Amino acid sequence: MTTDVLSIRTFKLRHLVDVYRLQSHGVPLVLEEHLVAGYAPVRQAVRAWFGGESRTYVGYTSAGLTYLLQTVRRRERPEWDIAFAASRGLREVETFAHWEALIRFAVRDAMHQGVYRLYAAPSPDCALLDVLQSEGFRLYCKETVYQVPSPEAETVHLPGRVRPRIPADAWDFRRLWRQVIPQVVLAAEGLTTNNGTEMPYVWASEADRRVFVWEWGNDLHGAISLRVGRKGRWVRYLLSPDVRDEADAFVAYGLQLAARADRKRPIYVAVPEYQGGVREPLNRRGAQPVAEILWLVRHLAVPLRADEMVPQTAVSLLEVGGNPAFTRFQNREETG
Repeated sequence: MTTDVLSIRTFKLRHLVDVYRLQSHGVPLVLEEHLVAGYAPVRQAVRAWFGGESRTYVGYTSAGLTYLLQTVRRRERPEWDIAFAASRGLREVETFAHWEALIRFAVRDAMHQGVYRLYAAPSPDCALLDVLQSEGFRLYCKETVYQVPSPEAETVHLPGRVRPRIPADAWDFRRLWRQVIPQVVLAAEGLTTNNGTEMPYVWASEADRRVFVWEWGNDLHGAISLRVGRKGRWVRYLLSPDVRDEADAFVAYGLQLAARADRKRPIYVAVPEYQGGVREPLNRRGAQPVAEILWLVRHLAVPLRADEMVPQTAVSLLEVGGNPAFTRFQNREETG
């Protein structure tokens, strides 16, 4: 393990040249953003400088190694992704301690930003996987990304109807994803805020992401998420196990939605391990795997000031009494 000290800096404009030089040598850890919109570390760094919701960290050693790590907020949610990592020594064993220090720095900073969770999505052979796990990131889901040929126009016969999701679908949609998504994934991606329970980020409607629901009878049996960007189209399926016999038609319908949105850019389909029922229909349509993703999450304890109290409900559950919940912000004299 190296003894060379790593000096870490939060991005300033004077670091722009180093970020520019490293962006072509790094590892994108948010594959969807990379394939659909085109992830540009320099652009993210400059946006953050002008108030954008991302953070860029640059590390230097006396031996001349330069490191880059970026985190990006998931829109308005208290969740961030480790989006990009780069270094000229990325695959050298002796840089392990440097990456540990850099990720540890980013985790501490995220806590001070009020972040609840920090995510990373490396490939199984990514050099950072062991470092992330050593820093408390835990695997909760595996996902395969396929590229699918854009289909010819056809009429797909599916019982019921597929329509855009509306706010009135919230309860039924929540019941659907609780029926399909394993508990370990719900714990990692579900979010409860002051505004109530929010859907997992990948199923939240955004400006560039539309969610369609399959309504049959009085229930929702499936959903399709479609994101269209300047580089590609990204599709996700959510299919109830009760209607597996309709999986082929359901997959075909989603690909038709993507094709109608844009026929030039490639179609990517993300298939988590618990949605195996859509793999065979995709394979019959010429799908080719392009990436394997390991979804990792680090749950963060948001720091409290010394005068902040543990909520009374938590106090009664944990049986810890009514004393303030202190953190390292406490004065040394107070901690004795």
